[in-house]
Amino acid sequence: MKKMKRLFSLMMVVIMMLSMTLNVSADTTTVTGEEATYVLNYNGQYTGPKWQYFSPYMPSWTYDDSFDYNNTISFSLYDTKNGDVFPVWCTDIDTGLDNNSNFRRLNLEDSTYASSSAGLLRSIMLKGFPNVGVEDLSAATGVENLTIGEVVTAMQTAIWQAAHGERVEFTDFVYSFDTQWSSEGVTAHYTDCYAEIANGYANAENEDLIESHIEAVFNYLINLKPTPPQSVSVSNSSFVSWSDAPVLSKNDDGTYNVTVSAIVDVEMEDTDDLTLSATIGTYSVKTALSNGTNDKSLTITNVPADVVNGDVKLAIDGNQTAADVFLFDAVGERGTSLLVYLTISFRFMQK
Repeated sequence: MKKMKRLFSLMMVVIMMLSMTLNVSADTTTVTGEEATYVLNYNGQYTGPKWQYFSPYMPSWTYDDSFDYNNTISFSLYDTKNGDVFPVWCTDIDTGLDNNSNFRRLNLEDSTYASSSAGLLRSIMLKGFPNVGVEDLSAATGVENLTIGEVVTAMQTAIWQAAHGERVEFTDFVYSFDTQWSSEGVTAHYTDCYAEIANGYANAENEDLIESHIEAVFNYLINLKPTPPQSVSVSNSSFVSWSDAPVLSKNDDGTYNVTVSAIVDVEMEDTDDLTLSATIGTYSVKTALSNGTNDKSLTITNVPADVVNGDVKLAIDGNQTAADVFLFDAVGERGTSLLVYLTISFRFMQK
């Protein structure tokens, strides 16, 4: 009996010594990535309506002393990962768009193209159409009876102005009328956009009134106070505490079960999917996390004795969402870029 007690005591000493050599580590380095591809109509992956919104009012401008005019249209950008389609606005007034382009997402402050005007562009998107409806914009600007066409032209011209600054000057907000939208399949919100053509509002007799509406909304948007980034980090998930050393339990085959604990604070949306993992060598285990404070215990089973001396690493990992205004530029094509306010799913890891 005494011999068994001595053997048990020896085992406890070995376990305690081993536990002293093990460390549980967690740092706050955040890594984010994205697997989605964004296209207008890339290799036929998206064949739906090319545009979300259009305006029958075509503005004119001078850009570096050259004169031009064009349609104002909100394009359809397609997310190949989840199938979402959302409206985006052109940011470069002097560069056309290729429907076969493959777009990549950039943070506004990280893009060389729009970084200097990022705050104003963000404000225009957050407080402009379609994030803010026509009726609410009418109330915010004090302009009665705004139409979608007027708002679309005001949005596009304000974005171009913010992106290019003094290089662009608008000479006429209604230089010409384009009322030849005959195909419903081209525009997602065709009926609403076509209404002012169908009811006769979009005509030369109303040009002065329409132009005054567009200019008023344009001035409201271009004079907004710049807004800082809305999602500097993907998550507020963080480690509150973790065990100083793992608890070891030896199995009959000579391997060990290694148990660690951690308290984690998590802020996540219903669509988020995060886990807490513990890893030693190539052995790991993970458990699902929920919104709020999580008190978790994780046991990595059947860890060989020669591996048990390594560090146990804790990590929060999974998919998480963030909402902000993002710039999308065509891969390999400088200047072909699009702007959108969007909630995006990220791959998130915090070790």
